[in-house]
Amino acid sequence: MHKPSLHRFRALILHGTSIREKDRVIEAYTREEGRMHFFAPGIHHVASRRAGHLEPFMESQIVAASSMKGYFIREAKVLRTFPRLRADIERVNYAYEIAKLLRGYTGENQKDMVLYDSILSLIANLDSPQKIPNFMKEAAEINILRSLGILPDLYRCTNCRAKLQADEFSFKKSHHGFWCSKCAGQGDPILTEVVKVFRFILDRNNRSIYMLRVSPQTLLRMREVVKGLFQAQPELARNFAGRYQ
Repeated sequence: MHKPSLHRFRALILHGTSIREKDRVIEAYTREEGRMHFFAPGIHHVASRRAGHLEPFMESQIVAASSMKGYFIREAKVLRTFPRLRADIERVNYAYEIAKLLRGYTGENQKDMVLYDSILSLIANLDSPQKIPNFMKEAAEINILRSLGILPDLYRCTNCRAKLQADEFSFKKSHHGFWCSKCAGQGDPILTEVVKVFRFILDRNNRSIYMLRVSPQTLLRMREVVKGLFQAQPELARNFAGRYQ
């Protein structure tokens, strides 16, 4: 009889769905393989030692056996619980939004360690004693856009490749990028601040984004740009529809 192979994963738990009386399907974003589903048999049993290690927004180490039917959890050990996040409804809501983005816009078994580390840094920011930035959801979206390969160049004109100059470029939704004033015929000063925020989020890998404050005007323009980038991709547009309504 073939012995199933065991695999070890670092995982951010995103969601759990109960099936039958004592079983559960766990959806997680793993550092090793991207978004995955795991079958957790008997997890609702009183004696189960795995249940407390597989709650949403925990980072856990999962040991799973692979089979033709999928991955079955053999062991689970919590690595980080993020207690401050769990004690604050506003922080929990942000975490749910981030989890929804990962579930909606990342493919199964598409490995991206950079995205994993970036999202964990966002969750750690939600767990810090610092004030929550007003752009946490947008920070997750920007990282996902980069992971999907549809985040435009933040330093050069998409059309002519000239270096973007402050206050002298605009966003072309139809061409999925930032155009210099020579190509677009106009500039949008607010976009200078938007691109600065994008760069800060990506360059710092989200570790200290609580240090940044974004004005309501800049945040509104950020949302318009992010929305435009998602809607420009037909396969993503339907998921994104109505997000800010």
